[in-house]
Amino acid sequence: MQFTHLGRRIARYDIPEGAGITWEQSGKEGHYDLRGDKEELKRYLTDVDDR
Repeated sequence: MQFTHLGRRIARYDIPEGAGITWEQSGKEGHYDLRGDKEELKRYLTDVDDR
């Protein structure tokens, strides 16, 4: 199933150990849910690819 309304962005985060951000795989390989403070997550965002 494909959800075309969700877009095709790939985001890269470089999250150091102990940052208080957690993640778990969600669905297909390479898809993860990130949980944590949104301002802290912004600091670790390194790239967004709009395919």
